[in-house]
Amino acid sequence: MVINVRFRAFIAVEVAPTERLLSLLNDLGKIGPGLKPVEKENVHVTLKFLGDIEERLVTDVERCMRDSVAGVAPFTIFLKGTGYFPPKGPAKTLWVGIEGAEPMVHIANRLEKDLKDLGFEPEERPFKPHLTVGRVKDNKAAFASEMAVHRYKDEVFGPQVVSSIKLKRSILGRFGPTYSDIIEVQLH
Repeated sequence: MVINVRFRAFIAVEVAPTERLLSLLNDLGKIGPGLKPVEKENVHVTLKFLGDIEERLVTDVERCMRDSVAGVAPFTIFLKGTGYFPPKGPAKTLWVGIEGAEPMVHIANRLEKDLKDLGFEPEERPFKPHLTVGRVKDNKAAFASEMAVHRYKDEVFGPQVVSSIKLKRSILGRFGPTYSDIIEVQLH
């Protein structure tokens, strides 16, 4: 009997938090229980959320990852500015903007195409690179969250060199997700 082990997964670019980014996360952490800031060890840019996948697909996903970065050399992105989604109504997701992300968009678009061929649902919206820094869980925290983000709207958080993409496992827990690396594919 073959057992299909499933796990929650996504493909991402990891980001090392800069001093200014840590300052933002710290400020968000002071808002209270209605806002869940991203833990500093979990800061990343999601290229493609896969949901629950079967372990047997990991080799095929790795092939798609390798194909998506073919011909893409390491590049530098710049973390700058903040905002929130949705643009109208109370904030739900707080983000940091990314400049110089054209190679990241290229990789994400290739992943989207190749993974669709494996049966993964395509995204309805085009990929827009951003770094999620918090999720508003209670509308009572939305105004304070929006004000905190507004204070950093012109902030330059610094450069980041993108030299790999990773397939990550996500285990949802009582205090938030725990991530672990399954595969790392280097850019070259």
